[in-house]
Amino acid sequence: MPTPVSSLSIAIQEFAEFLDSKFGEDVVVTVDTAQKAQDKAKDSAADILNVFVYRLAPSGFHASAGHQDQLFLRASILLTAFPRGAAEPEPDLDLRVLGHALAVLQSFPVIPVELPGVAPPGPGEDFRKLEHITYKLDAVLQAPTMEEMNHIWTTQGGDLAYRLSAAYELALIPIEPLSHRIEAPPARAAILGVAASSQPTIGPDGLVRTEAGDIGIPLAGETKDTPPGANWLPIQLFSDAGELSSVRDVAGGTANVDVALTGQESEKVALSVDWTRDDGTTDVQAVQNFTVSAIRPDDPAAIVSVALINAAVGDTATLTTVPALANGDPVPDAPNGNVLTLTVGGG
Repeated sequence: MPTPVSSLSIAIQEFAEFLDSKFGEDVVVTVDTAQKAQDKAKDSAADILNVFVYRLAPSGFHASAGHQDQLFLRASILLTAFPRGAAEPEPDLDLRVLGHALAVLQSFPVIPVELPGVAPPGPGEDFRKLEHITYKLDAVLQAPTMEEMNHIWTTQGGDLAYRLSAAYELALIPIEPLSHRIEAPPARAAILGVAASSQPTIGPDGLVRTEAGDIGIPLAGETKDTPPGANWLPIQLFSDAGELSSVRDVAGGTANVDVALTGQESEKVALSVDWTRDDGTTDVQAVQNFTVSAIRPDDPAAIVSVALINAAVGDTATLTTVPALANGDPVPDAPNGNVLTLTVGGG
């Protein structure tokens, strides 16, 4: 089974076809080794300008890219003129052909190239039949040392003699992986939680600290997918006689529980109480709405009273809060703040 063409081969071939379109019928542009190009020129009715790719290098950018990500390459090429074998070559053929090629690339240094950009081909499938993306291929004139040029020519073998050449770098050429990495969606929100080793205190900067110096900081990031009004997170803690916690045990029949609610001042929140009853059934209370009145959990204005419906011994509940719209409805697809756990036992 023949190997299908790749984005690398397409990029070099389209570069050669672009150059060929800027010459007349007396010059043909090929992509081959210098030795094979010389052999072709002996039986050709036209002079040959050959594109010889002698080095591939990584782009030097895209430092965050890893395996299964798109790879970008720089291709180093030599443009070399070979006279046709049917007639005596013009004494300045190299200068004529290379001079015209230099003028073309000076006039069109950025060459549009249609390359595959979505998925690799299946067995035997042609890359060019897949969905394409137009890339801009830069042709930058290079100045390799004579030692490097001499090494390239002396390693070609055969009776090939040194010929004047123009060196260019073609960049950047994308290489699609066989299978693409599945990218994780951007973080919508995050909460840094700590387990207090003692009763937490509030520092002058408003951050919650424990005796060990740990800090709990609510974070909320806004992205292009963040729903309107959801670029902040409500934070809640049970408040019991001035002590703040994320878990609490209450007595059976308790009708209300105090919660210190913080976040964006004057914004509304929707608080949900989801029950798992003692017999394993679930029950969801109606959403309760509150307005954030403080940004510090130790501020008395942060305390709200959350109603509990039919709190019976053996039941457990989780309390979650999300930003709410002006009418009290939860913001669609908004991330929730931290979760509180309530158990009903001895109280």
